[in-house]
Amino acid sequence: MIVEGSHERILHRHLSKISNKSPFFDDTQLEYAPLLVDSNFHCKCSAVIQYLHHRKLESSPDSHFQYWQSFSGRISTERTNLTPYLIVFSIFLPWITVQKYNNFRICCPSPNVALLTFPGKGDVGTFARISTDLVEWHSFSVAGTSFDRKTGRSQIQLIIGASGDWTKNLIDKVQTGDIPKHLWVRRFKPPGFMFSINAYSRVVVVATGAGIAPVLPHILENKHKLYILWIGNNHQLTYGKKMWSLISNHSRLKIYDTGELGRPNVGDLAIQIAREFRAQAVFCVSNRSVTKTVVSACLVKGIPAYGASWDS
Repeated sequence: MIVEGSHERILHRHLSKISNKSPFFDDTQLEYAPLLVDSNFHCKCSAVIQYLHHRKLESSPDSHFQYWQSFSGRISTERTNLTPYLIVFSIFLPWITVQKYNNFRICCPSPNVALLTFPGKGDVGTFARISTDLVEWHSFSVAGTSFDRKTGRSQIQLIIGASGDWTKNLIDKVQTGDIPKHLWVRRFKPPGFMFSINAYSRVVVVATGAGIAPVLPHILENKHKLYILWIGNNHQLTYGKKMWSLISNHSRLKIYDTGELGRPNVGDLAIQIAREFRAQAVFCVSNRSVTKTVVSACLVKGIPAYGASWDS
């Protein structure tokens, strides 16, 4: 003989297990619960069957899809709401990190080149933005970092070539003794395209003039993977003995002096060296015209090539 109370306990226990396991179960789904207190046990069983059928429909694949679709919609909405704040933060970030220096040094080893040194540290392949008036900003690749024993701080070196009105004007002022009193630098130093050298094991770097600056850190840290083609005019006299000694000691170096040999076909020269060295990629650090020539020529021959984007 079956006692009615035992059935009620079994049914309630079963419903409790269902409600605990189902992620879609809530109090609104207990609309059949009042039927369980009815004195007729068959009505209670019928109610359980109806409830289980109801739950089966609610846990169908379509309902799962609707649930996750709703969840992903809420995430997308939250992400959209954060977008304006991220945009504003990215706009103000460079200005928040601006630092003023009075203890910088600048000299001109030749009429067309200036060497700038100021406190700080920059990783290989990064560049720094500088200004002398907080209005006009210019980016230069980090040529190297060193340790100043007098101050006990690291310092950054930049090589500035006379390639535009601002750089020419700065070099002229330095040569006449009119050195700027202040230098503003954005401490945030993002990686430039030369940072991608780290992705390859054999690389040809084509540099013209002061474009040798971003190559210098790689000579110290990645010299085993580099073949350097440096095109310029009277390199040692123009860039000084210290820089010349650093570069000339590199085992895989081709110096092309335009004063003696004239202007080369840089694209063909880069392809020739890349094939001889079995390079995986070519990097060009030069002006817009030469960069476009080298990159286009290499890509036509199926050689990966990289250069500045010239978008700013």
